[in-house]
Amino acid sequence: MQQRFRQFVSGPYVTISLIALMVIVYLLMTAAGGAGNPQVLMAFGAKINVLIDAGQWWRLVTPMFLHLSFEHILLNMVTLYFLGLQIEALFGHWRFLILFVVSGIGGNLASFAFDPNALSAGASTAIFGLFGAFLMLGEAFRQTSISIK
Repeated sequence: MQQRFRQFVSGPYVTISLIALMVIVYLLMTAAGGAGNPQVLMAFGAKINVLIDAGQWWRLVTPMFLHLSFEHILLNMVTLYFLGLQIEALFGHWRFLILFVVSGIGGNLASFAFDPNALSAGASTAIFGLFGAFLMLGEAFRQTSISIK
């Protein structure tokens, strides 16, 4: 038991926790009438500019935990899993979580500014931020060589 706890603490527990949270939210949305239903999306916190303008600023955070269809969540969670394993190991648990949340909020702010009529949801903006961090590492350490023996 203690061995498993150590593996969990040293493993990608933030990545796994984010995936679990999003799957649970998706199942709740499905039970509430369907993840693609606009009323369900609105009730669960999708990005809707009119409501954000009315003071519901939390809608800049909640959309990254919502998904519109089974295919949408499946592709996002597979991508998050494989990318999260790498990024969480490189940056650490807390930095990874902060990077994920800040990227998601930044993407939702961009969607708010540039696509005012869209109802949007999904972890894609946060995942794009993770890709950006991964590319930044490649650029920052381009000259570093690793020899495998």
